[in-house]
Amino acid sequence: MPDEASDAVRGRGAVRHRLQVRVRRATAQDAEAVTRVFLASRAAAMPYLPRVHSDEDTLAWITHVVLPTSTAEIAGRPLSLYVFRRNAAARAFYERHGFTAVAFDDGGRNEEGEPDVLYRWTP
Repeated sequence: MPDEASDAVRGRGAVRHRLQVRVRRATAQDAEAVTRVFLASRAAAMPYLPRVHSDEDTLAWITHVVLPTSTAEIAGRPLSLYVFRRNAAARAFYERHGFTAVAFDDGGRNEEGEPDVLYRWTP
């Protein structure tokens, strides 16, 4: 059912839909939804991680720290990020997309106490 948000496209006997996607900066009103996605995805991808904060503390952190201070400017600039060593799927993803492991840590730097890897991508 095509409408303004989707346009049915026929190809090879199947019907595909093109959805119009709008990206905007998340606000404090989005904090609960962002927190639910964060907690669910973290639990699904890394069930071995200890829960070091309550859901309420995580919501407060996302509301008062993450949302007001996070930005993403990648075009033409190096990008660095940490990944837990045991998160093989994430490590494979980043390596497949050109990130290089530049430092390994024993877990003393993060709250979970989980060994991690610093990855860097340079355009």
